[in-house]
Amino acid sequence: MHQLQQAAWKLPPLNELKLNVDAGYDRSSFLAYCGLVVRDHASSVILSATKKFTNVQDVLLAEIMAIHFGLSRIRLRKLSVQFVESDSLLAIRELKKKEASLSEWFGLFNDIAMLVDQCHASDFQHVCRGANI
Repeated sequence: MHQLQQAAWKLPPLNELKLNVDAGYDRSSFLAYCGLVVRDHASSVILSATKKFTNVQDVLLAEIMAIHFGLSRIRLRKLSVQFVESDSLLAIRELKKKEASLSEWFGLFNDIAMLVDQCHASDFQHVCRGANI
C-alpha cells in the first residue's frame, strides 16, 4: 500500500529569506484575497500581510497579483529575498519567461521585474499547496 507523503515547507539557507504567497479567488464576485509570509532560516516570521483585490478577471491574475503584492511589501520594508514560492505553477511559469505572453498584464509583469531587481529575488519556485505556508 502506498502512503501519501505530506508536503512540508522547506527552510531557506542560513541568512536568507523566503517569500511564500497565495491567492484565493471568487469568480462570482471577482474578488481575490492574497496573503504573504516571509520567513528566515529558523522559520521565524519576518513579515506577513493580506490584501483584498476587487475586479480581478481570473485566478491566474489573482496569483500573479499575490506575487506582486508580496514583492511590493518586501521593498517597502527594505528587505531582500532570494526565494519566492507560489502554489500556482502557471504564475511561476509566466514569471520565468523572458517575455510575458499575457500581453494584457504587460504592465504588471514590468512592475514585477522591477521589484525582483530591487528585492534581489532570483529564485521563483512552484511548490505544492501543502508546502506553501
